[in-house]
Amino acid sequence: SEEVMEQGETYNDMFMGGGDNFFFPFATDTLQKPGDTWKFEYKKEHDSFPGTEDAEGWQKKITEYTFKKVKKKKGNMVAYIKTKGTSYAEMYQDIWDREYRGIIEGKWEGDIRFDITRGVVIKSTIKAETIVTNTNLENDEEEKFYQTLEMKMKWKK
Repeated sequence: SEEVMEQGETYNDMFMGGGDNFFFPFATDTLQKPGDTWKFEYKKEHDSFPGTEDAEGWQKKITEYTFKKVKKKKGNMVAYIKTKGTSYAEMYQDIWDREYRGIIEGKWEGDIRFDITRGVVIKSTIKAETIVTNTNLENDEEEKFYQTLEMKMKWKK
């Protein structure tokens, strides 16, 4: 459903880094040299979040990419890219009919293989750590939980 798609997009923004700006250095006239780095920063307003009702808040994310090398694979030029980043979000939300102020802090690192010839990601891995702190607005009680994840993805033609 459309709601599931929206929640998936929000979840990806919060925890996975979002912002597919690693394409930037691989335009035909801008291929970088190994070791070059570039950053992507953005701030986004949110009006929903999975598992909550009436959530609203914002998120700031910084992602850094490092160009490692290019190899020829199956006739295509493939860029190897390292990535790391941080994310910080604040929101007000209703969870099970209680109002909370939530803070989500995360960091991640990973590897991306980008097929320059076809202009597509062919493989990625990511390790992420997230700390979520929710403060109940009625009694100032604080709840914290920690989330770690490792994900590997591979795309085929």
